[in-house]
Amino acid sequence: MAQVSDPRRHLARTLFGASAVALAIVAAPAVHAQESAADSAASAAEADANGDIIVTAQRREERLTDVPISITAITGDQIAAAGITNSNDIGMVIPGLYIPQTGQNVQPTIRGIGTTITAVGADANVALYIDGVYQSAQTSNSFALPDLDRIEVLKGPQGTLFGRNATGGAIVIHTREPSFTPTGSLNLSYGSFSEFIARGYISGPITDKLAASVSFVSTHDRGYTWNATRNEWNSETDEDTVRARLLWEPVEDLKIILTGQYSDRASNLAQSIKPLDGNVNVRATNPGLYLPSDPRIITINEPPIATVESKGGSLDIEWNGASGTLTSVTAYSKDVPYQIFDTDYTSLAVSVQEFTTPSETFTQELTYSSDISGPFNFVLGAFYFDNKAQLIRWSRRALDGPLTAFLDARTKTSSIAAFGEVYVDLTDRLRVIGGIRYTNEKKSIDATGVLNGADTLVTDDEWNSFTPRASILYEISPSTNAYATFSQGFKGGAYNPSFSAGLPVQTTAVDPEKVTAYEVGLKHSDRALRASVSAFYYDYTDIQVQILTSIGGVNTTVIQNAADATVYGGDAEFNYRVSDVFSLQGGVAYTHGRYDSFLGAVLTEPLPNGGNRQFLGDASGNKMIRTAPLTVNLGFNFNHPVNDNLAVEINSVAAYNSGFYMDPGNRVKQEAFTLINASASLVFGSDGRFKLGIWARNLLDEEYNIYAAQSTTGDNIAYGRPRSIGVMASARF
Repeated sequence: MAQVSDPRRHLARTLFGASAVALAIVAAPAVHAQESAADSAASAAEADANGDIIVTAQRREERLTDVPISITAITGDQIAAAGITNSNDIGMVIPGLYIPQTGQNVQPTIRGIGTTITAVGADANVALYIDGVYQSAQTSNSFALPDLDRIEVLKGPQGTLFGRNATGGAIVIHTREPSFTPTGSLNLSYGSFSEFIARGYISGPITDKLAASVSFVSTHDRGYTWNATRNEWNSETDEDTVRARLLWEPVEDLKIILTGQYSDRASNLAQSIKPLDGNVNVRATNPGLYLPSDPRIITINEPPIATVESKGGSLDIEWNGASGTLTSVTAYSKDVPYQIFDTDYTSLAVSVQEFTTPSETFTQELTYSSDISGPFNFVLGAFYFDNKAQLIRWSRRALDGPLTAFLDARTKTSSIAAFGEVYVDLTDRLRVIGGIRYTNEKKSIDATGVLNGADTLVTDDEWNSFTPRASILYEISPSTNAYATFSQGFKGGAYNPSFSAGLPVQTTAVDPEKVTAYEVGLKHSDRALRASVSAFYYDYTDIQVQILTSIGGVNTTVIQNAADATVYGGDAEFNYRVSDVFSLQGGVAYTHGRYDSFLGAVLTEPLPNGGNRQFLGDASGNKMIRTAPLTVNLGFNFNHPVNDNLAVEINSVAAYNSGFYMDPGNRVKQEAFTLINASASLVFGSDGRFKLGIWARNLLDEEYNIYAAQSTTGDNIAYGRPRSIGVMASARF
């Protein structure tokens, strides 16, 4: 995949590509000083007087420097400046974060901890929250960012405060609250592959106690992969999303926010697949089969379809009392994904699957965060989760052909948790934190592999877990803190709904997985520099993995527990304000992740005439899947006034990934790749209200995968977006 002869060359290109322009800009005279891009980003995230960002990672407003975990906070302005338009791409500015897909399922991986499991009712290892609401459906976690305020990425297991199956970390997205000051914005963009993106936001008061906001995003393009069999473009995206929010402040200390959202998204990027290096089993009986080597040409005969309709709402009530804040978040969502997947990856009518995975989720969370003058404070909370999900899958040789297999599986998951943390200031400089979460999770499955037949798999299971956290934070100076943290994370078990010849492939759930983590770090923040460095060690047990196989000519899955793994490494990040008009941001992450013991791993070996032999083997000592040893990002923001009504703005970010394996056998590898985004704009008006610019994404035109899988059918792959160039215009008030 994405063949690269020397990873060091890519790392050099990353650093050079992002810094060459930066060095030239630093040398230029900085006249007519104005608020820099770095200042604008900081204010959007409520920076304090020392330039530190205020975050809510511990369910209370705190300086980023005072949070004793590895956390990256990026603002909506920084995301836009980096050329990031979708949640899948935020890993470009977060070292150690990689966001791949398995089919429609979006599966973030932090420090090597993620999942490939797509079973109905299964959760990702990295929990995603939007405005405090847990997003359980992996199929709905690829979305545009219409009204973003900031994103907080918490690295490592979040066993207490964000404990919903968060063994790898949490991505916490905050959107803008409605404003009592009229405000709005409109951004239009057009570029390669006929990509058109429109984003809008408007907010203002209705009465002196009631405010509202509406945001939307509409994204459409023709696609970037040519399907030579169907003579059409694939890998296209069409999305329309609208969010509406009402803010009511009936009295001074009470805030109520009602949010509603609707999204209709079609994006078949991960379904526009082809055999990797021509490895597909039908080649043996069709030696003249056309298998193009060009990564941008596919030959599937069925239309690749992947749509998801999502709707939901939440009610957030926040009461600020004399000694603390009580918060209630109630949420409901319904997601209806639909897919057509050509599972032989070729122009032949051999195998196609059509399936839908609707789900409904209800969550309720209550938290109380104290604000007591003195050395002692605490957070107490409870969380309830209820999910009903279904998988209906039809397998055929062609869409208009007779059924070769059928599956109808329904799962129910309910979880209840209670959690708490205490914060004790032993001295003016020394703080200790202790917390624990108790989780009870129940899961059931009711499934059949026969059309209109009796259920053949009806069972349930239950798991309980205590996940603690203990931290110590020492203030070296008012702007520098050191910390050490011990924590654990828990992810519940999962059922495999796959059937063969009307019988379940597996009848018992895989065991829960658990991470025990140790981390030390150092954080610094002043008006010029925000920086952090951390080192970590994880003991990762009962890892859940998914393997794609073929039984009776029908692609299906096997879920198993790998034994154990050890993960260790470190990361560092910085944001440096060089001058009033120029700032630099960057980060580096090193991750060493290997399976300590993985006997009985399902492995694959290519056959001479195509396809793979699948066998049980020993993957002990192999590198963990989707775990890049090294990731680096480097970016800059330049905002230089020409006169009182005109400024020049230039932004760029480069992200290097040293490559990773896609399978436990370490046979299929994504080679090193570097992604570079850049933009240049003219900003008009004394207040910078209007902007015209050009942008580019993936400047090096790198080939990298967004989806890859191995089975007895062969190896398949879908590639990410090639170089794209475009123009944009925006206005705000």
